[in-house]
Amino acid sequence: MRYYLLIAVAMLFALNAGAQSKTIEGLEKNDEEGRKVFFYESYIRMLNLNDDPNYYKLVEDIEFIKGFLSSKEGDSAKSQYRELQASIVKEGFEEVFMAEDKKGFATIYLREIDGEEEWVALLFGQGSTAALEMKGSLNLKYLNGLDALNQDMLESYLKDKSFTPDDWD
Repeated sequence: MRYYLLIAVAMLFALNAGAQSKTIEGLEKNDEEGRKVFFYESYIRMLNLNDDPNYYKLVEDIEFIKGFLSSKEGDSAKSQYRELQASIVKEGFEEVFMAEDKKGFATIYLREIDGEEEWVALLFGQGSTAALEMKGSLNLKYLNGLDALNQDMLESYLKDKSFTPDDWD
């Protein structure tokens, strides 16, 4: 899932997110074993591996990234990913990016309501499903700063349940 997580985070960095979709709300409510994760701007800045000034300029306008990691695994998670895709489309989201190979999938969707854009990323890899939403934007002039993203630290955060607040809705 590491490859797809990096792709989705990179794509969401470039996007603005609005209100949460009903699909993602339902995913969170129906999967009590799943994990919510929240990346505040300070943590996003800490992911700068080499104190690259381009990375800081890239992410300076991101307020947060919100994610949900499903508890389902294997074929059940793969089916869940496909169901989430269908549900997101029914909500009026349009697919704007999709990557797929033997290891997994990453899909990014866009919906516009009353001039406000909403972005959602769905991920499947290593037998699990995740959904991400972002509020804020990034300066695409500094996209090369993404090379400084500390993927090991990000993965460690996602795997360590002690970092996840119990109630941050």
